[in-house]
Amino acid sequence: MFRKSILWLHRWTGLAITAFIIVMAVTGTILAFHTELDRMLNPALMTVPVRDAPLLDAVALRERAAAMEPHAPFEYFNLKVTPGQSFCLGVVRAKTDPSTGKPYDLGFDQLYLDPYTGEKVGSRNSSHSLIPFLFNLHYGMTFGNRGVRLFGFISLLWTITSIIGIYLTFPLRRRRSKASEQTKDTPKPPGRSWWRRWMLAWKIKWGGGTYRMSYDIHRAFGLWTWLLLFIFAWSGVALNLPAPYMRTMNFLRLTVRNSVGEHLTIPEKPPGPPALDWRAALERGRVLIRETGLKEGYTVREEYFMRVLPYYGVYQYDVISSKAPPGAEIQDAGVFIDANSGELRDHWLLSKSPPGTIITRWLVALHMGTFLGLPMKILIFLSGIITTALCVTGVIIWWKKRVFRHDLV
Repeated sequence: MFRKSILWLHRWTGLAITAFIIVMAVTGTILAFHTELDRMLNPALMTVPVRDAPLLDAVALRERAAAMEPHAPFEYFNLKVTPGQSFCLGVVRAKTDPSTGKPYDLGFDQLYLDPYTGEKVGSRNSSHSLIPFLFNLHYGMTFGNRGVRLFGFISLLWTITSIIGIYLTFPLRRRRSKASEQTKDTPKPPGRSWWRRWMLAWKIKWGGGTYRMSYDIHRAFGLWTWLLLFIFAWSGVALNLPAPYMRTMNFLRLTVRNSVGEHLTIPEKPPGPPALDWRAALERGRVLIRETGLKEGYTVREEYFMRVLPYYGVYQYDVISSKAPPGAEIQDAGVFIDANSGELRDHWLLSKSPPGTIITRWLVALHMGTFLGLPMKILIFLSGIITTALCVTGVIIWWKKRVFRHDLV
């Protein structure tokens, strides 16, 4: 009875979310190579000729951008500047026009600069470009906050159906007959063990009918890729439904901390404009991260990211440290600098974080493909194809059973 109930749940939940999962899978397949595709589709915007000249650093480029576009705050940016690639600065929300009380209409949310000269290469509204549009669609952002929550809920249902799915592949345990129970001295007849019977679920019997082939593909592909697809589903919950995700992880004794800063608090009095400019904050951040690294036993491998948090009155400066695995483009250490005094307000190190925080950071890194380089991108690409195949075969299995039951009537 229990197995029938969860089979019913797996079937109808899967059917209900199939269309959404296909959208996520197809867009995720494309986004595995989003940087390369975006650069290929927009070479004039995203690339510049490589020249025998020094590159400007990220803060200098940000200053040039602020002078060009005074109504854009440019409150965050990556610190990596790459030869031959234009430097991108994003805008979440423009500054407020005091005459209207509304944000200025910038006409763009991404500005691209030449990293050698700081000159404007171009700008764009990402919602009007293919790759950013697919990115927003993948996470439900195309439909606003409700869409983000909806896709998070779909990811949660996907996680549950994945757990149910692997349980349904387990073979039923054989029951002893009443006769064998009465004659306990009689040896058991030879037969396959539970493990050997389960191994059959990992195989596809080629050459069968449509139903048999669909059933084997659905079951075997689901088993071979189960862990990877579970990671994508559960990390989707982390990205789109952070509050329920954190409550679940904390319930499982896997504590997840706030990514802004464990000890940061919003001052009672609004901090006002920062006394430190970006250059001073960067230099102060370098000093603080070096001091913190000496205490914690790490050095800076690469500067990664910088932003200002106006409500907290701090700058955030994140790096990739020597403790990060080689090839992992994931910030794992950072400091929060008081925007007025330059004092250290908080610092974080991923390796010293609670287990849930570490797991979450790596789940998101795997989801985004920022780990293992090209092999991970290929794996994400293939997983999107396999997920689509699981959805299609699931619908075929349901339809064939429905037709069969209808024919019996």
